[in-house]
Amino acid sequence: MAEPSITIGILTIPGRLSLLENLAESLVDAVEYYEGSVEVLVAGNGVEEAVSVLNERLQCKVEFVETDGTAPAGRAQLIDTAATDWLLFVDDDCRVDETLLAAYGETIQSATDDVAAIYGPLVFEGQRSVAFEAYRFTPFVHPLQVAVWRDTVEWAPTANAAFSVPDVQAVGNFDTDNPIVVSGEDVDIGLRLKSAGYTLTTAPEAKVYHMTDSWNGVIDNIQRAYTYGLSEAWLAQQYPNRTEPRFGLSTDNVAENLTTIGLLLSVPFLTLPLACLVWLIGLTLRKATTDQTTSIIAYALSDVYQLMNYLGYARETVREGGAIRDLTRRFVFYKHSYVHPRVPKNGVWHNDDE
Repeated sequence: MAEPSITIGILTIPGRLSLLENLAESLVDAVEYYEGSVEVLVAGNGVEEAVSVLNERLQCKVEFVETDGTAPAGRAQLIDTAATDWLLFVDDDCRVDETLLAAYGETIQSATDDVAAIYGPLVFEGQRSVAFEAYRFTPFVHPLQVAVWRDTVEWAPTANAAFSVPDVQAVGNFDTDNPIVVSGEDVDIGLRLKSAGYTLTTAPEAKVYHMTDSWNGVIDNIQRAYTYGLSEAWLAQQYPNRTEPRFGLSTDNVAENLTTIGLLLSVPFLTLPLACLVWLIGLTLRKATTDQTTSIIAYALSDVYQLMNYLGYARETVREGGAIRDLTRRFVFYKHSYVHPRVPKNGVWHNDDE
């Protein structure tokens, strides 16, 4: 049986040519290794140079798709532009494994007719800062590796994911009404496909390697967590049946309760200084049992990230006219699917190739 034709869809923004060059170099080997037909679509706003970078290296068709620069619109336009039945999304700050396309091709060939999406794992590579390590103590990175330890999922990030173009179009494509520039569209399309009766499966051997460069900065990660909070507020409005109280009080952990109270006070009553004080007291109690400075800093940063995530959620909820009581509720698709609220203290992931 002939290998299925695959379109590779890449979203990018200005100023990331060096990252695209790294991706292009890895795609050369993957395209050459794969026996099926491959085309590449590059989407973005003002990134025509990216097409030149890929055209210079790849021995396959490369086209540019002009978008407004947002992830939801970009993904939707790539779906509509693809000339093949399967579109593989790969982020521009990644490097693909030589066998990536072959692994997806094999999974597509063996898939049943109801499979609408196939997800591969992301493995981080590169130098890891304390700011990056702190992200490992949050739930934000877990979905990136779910393909290693689940056969089917409700959703996963689109940094390494293949979609059946007709099936995505059948459920209305990626939601371009999503007000968030990036984040949330991957969760939404997965849940809508799942709700429509499709199966979302995984390809553990289809590995993509994500550069740590864009995750090593404290400010970048704070902004990332805040953006995730904004998208969670939008998702909570889209899926109100998937929300539940997130910050319940514990009967046996005073430190956790103080942290919780600090988070709840921070926005609803506009008492940020007092909230931060209470939060820091709770944080100190929680970290007092360890003598590893790096771990303390990482855990402190992880709580800062999650605080910013909550503030982003709260801001978006207020902007959309949400009641104050709604600020104590969070979108918990993590808990409902497969992600633990925190990584174990030793920072071990389900797929950490160290």
